[in-house]
Amino acid sequence: MTLQQDRNFPGRLHGAHTRGGPAQSPRLRLKPEAPGAGTVDGAWWPRSRDLTVEIPDLVALVAIRVGVVVRVVYDIKAWLPAPRRIMVAGRSVHLDGYEYQPINTLYVSGVKRTRLTLLVVPPEADARYADSTMHRAANPNSALTADELLMSGIRGIRDGFDRTSSAKGRER
Repeated sequence: MTLQQDRNFPGRLHGAHTRGGPAQSPRLRLKPEAPGAGTVDGAWWPRSRDLTVEIPDLVALVAIRVGVVVRVVYDIKAWLPAPRRIMVAGRSVHLDGYEYQPINTLYVSGVKRTRLTLLVVPPEADARYADSTMHRAANPNSALTADELLMSGIRGIRDGFDRTSSAKGRER
């Protein structure tokens, strides 16, 4: 599998083995690799609240940025019960659920101590809301918190956010 940045949508990665296919509905957007603003490095839109199903795709997508993923920290209240470890592509990934993990976020750690903080867009979200929210989270100039990003996705739909304008770096 080859992961590539999409030239039209910076931060969107293609090439994951996902059920709907990333071309139909991108599920991860990352800020460019550079010191950036904000509390998150991008956004992820899982298809369910089952980490054992969702983590293999996420690990494949973020490997381009963090390398081999060894640990995922999540809000235990937001997900179905999960084992402490799962095997992904022949490697063990430690799943750490915490009650006090910031809500709507997930930390992904790589073997070389690299870490991403991802906003988690609720799996129940509709595609327009998810796209708008992920677009804002991946904006390198965004300093919004996870909660502010989730609220901005609602405003983005109300204000007429669309893909065409986001490709050109504008919103109407």
